[in-house]
Amino acid sequence: MLNMGFERLETASIIIPQYTLPLTGGTGGAPTVDLVGGGATALLPVCYIQLPEMPDMQHWPNEIRQIVEIKQTTQGATALINGDVNSDTLNEAEVWISNTLPAKAREKIKEQFDVHRAMRQAMRAPAQLGLSFISIPQLCLMLDGHLEVVERETLSSLGDWGLLDQALQLENFAIAETINSFEIDVNGEKVKYRQIDALQLQLNDVVSHIGERELVRWLDLEVRQPDIGQLQLQAYLVKMLPHLIVDRGYTLTALVRARFQLAQAIKREIGRLRSIAMERGFQARLGDMAVPSLTEMAHYSFRFQPGQYPARQCYQGSYVFNKHFYPAIHELREKTPAGEIAEEFRCAQVIDAHPKVKQWVRNIPLQEKFSFWLPTATDYFYPDFVAELEDGRVLVVEYKGEPYRTNDDSREKQQVGYRWEQSSNGRCLFLFAVKQDDVGRDVFQQLAHKLA
Repeated sequence: MLNMGFERLETASIIIPQYTLPLTGGTGGAPTVDLVGGGATALLPVCYIQLPEMPDMQHWPNEIRQIVEIKQTTQGATALINGDVNSDTLNEAEVWISNTLPAKAREKIKEQFDVHRAMRQAMRAPAQLGLSFISIPQLCLMLDGHLEVVERETLSSLGDWGLLDQALQLENFAIAETINSFEIDVNGEKVKYRQIDALQLQLNDVVSHIGERELVRWLDLEVRQPDIGQLQLQAYLVKMLPHLIVDRGYTLTALVRARFQLAQAIKREIGRLRSIAMERGFQARLGDMAVPSLTEMAHYSFRFQPGQYPARQCYQGSYVFNKHFYPAIHELREKTPAGEIAEEFRCAQVIDAHPKVKQWVRNIPLQEKFSFWLPTATDYFYPDFVAELEDGRVLVVEYKGEPYRTNDDSREKQQVGYRWEQSSNGRCLFLFAVKQDDVGRDVFQQLAHKLA
């Protein structure tokens, strides 16, 4: 399977079946269950490593000789390693085996060990064992006497705004005509038309056969918005055309010729006005947002489900995570291109190793059906890590590198995350983690302080 192009963890997920608890001991290497802290772990399989030749074992330490059995074959040899060895011992066995073989064979040895590690991780994953993840409360708002999750549709109604209340402008739209070209600029994206005949020059001075009323009707169809009434939009367009003709100096003919670009510019302007209103409304109502009570959790919560984790570019490092809910870990890099330990990987290690963490998930961005998210003024915020604690609480961790820890996006995420925590009556914890915080604590110390 090494040459089939599957990523290692995806391969392991394919060949390892999902079991439903309770599992019992079996024969022939069948999995049993005994997971630390939650009632169960799978009995791990023997590791088989194909070798091109018999290794020289005379200098191997006794502890490695005891766990590694070498069998000669017609094509070289096979190393068999007990399935119950811990990760550090497995890594040490790989080093001793690799170092006693030719350098050209070591990459294939490493690939086989990596596949075995992926299989071990897949079999240990709670989702594979039929275990469940705790329900995670979402941020809600009371609207018209009913509790609602703050979704995009909710956000668009918070601004309490109207197009006719805004000052008319279309700064991202411009028409420029020279003696031999006609140029339309919408938000920096320029469209040029070359003149092909002297008779076509100054066409903007020619009376248009399309009147303002027809142009308004055409624009109404092109820029219609689901959250804006047609009468309001038409009234806005009726005011916009005189603004462009009288205040900006464009002729009706020029606007008709540039009508497609004009429609695009108006859409962007409406989007800009909507975003301003939504941000204003979101900030005004943030203090009213809260997580649901325990009795309301069933309707206003999210839960990670087995088999519903569309991971990409899965983690393939040598470090074995023991508590990730799914067998695969989405887009986690062990090292940077410069060869240094990646900061998010270090954060994941700290979460995985903490004794109060029962299980965790590397959250996938832009997957609103499969990932946990919190609302922002304009969209959704997908925290990097979500963990279930041993005491039944939920921990959400957002990690930011140094260049991004103080920008506007980070400040808004902190606001929303801490509101989610503060309104939960102690059920939810939010940690905005950085490499080193303002008082000098590293990620391990930040997490320990949050969970203390």
